Amino acid sequence: KKPLNDNGIALIQSLSPSDDNKLHLTTRLIHSSGEWIEDTAVCPIQKQDPQGLGSAISYIRRYSLSAMCAVYADDDDGQSAALNAADYL
Repeated sequence: KKPLNDNGIALIQSLSPSDDNKLHLTTRLIHSSGEWIEDTAVCPIQKQDPQGLGSAISYIRRYSLSAMCAVYADDDDGQSAALNAADYL
């Protein structure tokens, strides 16, 4: 979050209620100029217990922020990511 803060960008992520057994998370990035961008991601809830819900929330928050900032983790096979966060922030 520090690179966002250092560039005058605030992060807001909010969950929306749903009857379809899926999490709906809206991620909004707001610049100090007033400009903003947002996207809503949907993720199924695999386990119907508090731990399953917590896992789904953590997953969707992490991946939504990564997608909004074009920052991706290395591939599982050890290949480095195509884009480096430092190049963009």
